[in-house]
Amino acid sequence: MFETLTRLIRSVQGGKTTPVDPAPTILICSGSTSVRFPTSINHAVYAAKHGYRYRFDINPYAGLPNVYYHKLATIIDALKDCDWLFWLDDDAAFMQLDKSLESLVPEMRDKNLFAIYCRSPVNRGIKTYLSAGNFLIRRCPEAFAFLIDCLNTTGEQSLEFWNEEEYGPYWGPYDQEAMIHQLKKCPRRLKQVVLLEYTRFNTRPFHFERADDHFLVHFTNEPGRTKLEQMADFTSRYGLSRFLVPDALAQPYEVYFSSIMNGILEP
Repeated sequence: MFETLTRLIRSVQGGKTTPVDPAPTILICSGSTSVRFPTSINHAVYAAKHGYRYRFDINPYAGLPNVYYHKLATIIDALKDCDWLFWLDDDAAFMQLDKSLESLVPEMRDKNLFAIYCRSPVNRGIKTYLSAGNFLIRRCPEAFAFLIDCLNTTGEQSLEFWNEEEYGPYWGPYDQEAMIHQLKKCPRRLKQVVLLEYTRFNTRPFHFERADDHFLVHFTNEPGRTKLEQMADFTSRYGLSRFLVPDALAQPYEVYFSSIMNGILEP
């Protein structure tokens, strides 16, 4: 794991040295319990373009109640190494590679917030309160407390608490249900979280007419087609490499091509 980078920027004005707040360190983070999709090169390309760090985590964590909580354990471990962490599921990819998170989400400047989510789009008539597939979280005590509470939330607790009309279908016990549970049961936390429209960073393949129409594409369950099949269709339609970036941008990562493709284990 890379060590945390700390910097103090000083500007000299009138012979005096004045401390200036450094730009926040941003970590792009993804992962799963195995390599399931060829998205990590897309993530790495995007991170490198903006000077962000990137982490793809398949480390095993002891004591998790199910594999879906791997995300929570990963974020708890990674968040101490950055100011803001942008999580995206391993079935999501960046499409507007030149757009920075800071320009896309100016809400990051609000120090009263500890997390920024998107609402979900309506997909086959289904909508959820928020999407835990792609979101921003800031390093602060409130964020760690929230994540630990989510990690300790049981499926039984979430199911007993659940209001399908307000939150959408209960698919748990997953990380998303735990997050909604821990936010909605604590009004104080809700004041430190913002929910953006899905168009900001939670669009689906059917929202696209060109590859760069939206910031991010998230491949979700679709009857009759695996996510790998959806990705293959998307890359073919928009002239992208199988790694969801133009061939020229994927090429510097050629040494990883075979290991990624041979290691894919989509359930």
